[in-house]
Amino acid sequence: MIIRVVAILFLLIFASFEAKKFISKSKEDLSVENIKKEINLESGDIILKREDNELSNYLATFDSSGYSHIGLIIDTKYGLKVLHIDIDEKNDELQISDFNDFVNFSTKIAVYRYKDEIDVKKLSDIINDLQKSNTKFDYDFYLNNDKLYSTELINYIYSKLFGEDLYTYLSSFYEKDEISINSIIKNPKLEKKFEIDFKF
Repeated sequence: MIIRVVAILFLLIFASFEAKKFISKSKEDLSVENIKKEINLESGDIILKREDNELSNYLATFDSSGYSHIGLIIDTKYGLKVLHIDIDEKNDELQISDFNDFVNFSTKIAVYRYKDEIDVKKLSDIINDLQKSNTKFDYDFYLNNDKLYSTELINYIYSKLFGEDLYTYLSSFYEKDEISINSIIKNPKLEKKFEIDFKF
C-alpha cells in the first residue's frame, strides 16, 4: 500500500513538472524554426489555425473542429510557405504566405500529416496548375465549379495526389454540401503531429 502511494505521488510530481515546462513556453519558443525542429515539417503537411475574432470563432464552432482555416505547408528554398485560399476582399485568389505570416495572429494551431509518402514533384505540378488557372475563392460554396474554398482546395490537391477524397463526410452549410475541417481531420490516413493552444 505504501509503495503504491509513493508511486502515485511520484507520478503526480512528475506530471506537474512537465505541465509547468509546457505552460512556460512562449510564442517565441514556438517560432517556425522551433516548430520545424520539433516536428520536422514537410511539404504536404496540413496546417490548421484559429484566430481571436468573431468570424474565426464562428467557423471554428461550425463543425466542432476548433479551427477556422486550413492550409498546406510547402518547404521551399525560400523557407516554409503555406498554400491557402481565404475570404478576403482584397485578395480572393490562391495565396502562398510565409509560415510566420500565416500563424501570426493564431490562438491555436495544429499540423496533420498524411500517412502515405507525398510525391513532392507531383505536388509542385498541381500547385503550378492551380496558379496558372487563376483559382478564386468560392463564395457560393459549390463543390462542382471552377472556384475553391479553403477545405475544398486541400481536398482537391489530395485527390489529385492520391486519387481519392480526403474528406470523410459532407456537412450541410446553408443547404449546400460542404467539406468541413472536421471531415478532413477525421480521415484515418491523417496523423496529428503537433497542436498548441495559446489560450490555455
